[in-house]
Amino acid sequence: MTIATLLILTAVTLSACAFAHLRIREHAGSTRHLVRLTLIVVGAAFGSVMTLVYTDSDSLLERLLIFLSAFGTVHIPAAFILQIKHVRGSPHRDD
Repeated sequence: MTIATLLILTAVTLSACAFAHLRIREHAGSTRHLVRLTLIVVGAAFGSVMTLVYTDSDSLLERLLIFLSAFGTVHIPAAFILQIKHVRGSPHRDD
């Protein structure tokens, strides 16, 4: 995979990551810290595995981009679920 492709993929997945963490506060209430911690831990674990398994080169930039894109990929389902909750008008949690 080229660096340009990895940059685009990383930008998209990290956007989903940022979106998910911004929306978590609205919909998770008092459990938001646990939800955020879970997403971060799972994202870091997935990013580490993807970096170890799918990187053949010694390029630090490529390894970093693979880690960040895998980290962001974990957040995509959460971002979709939180967007659906927002569109449906689910009540906001103010705990």
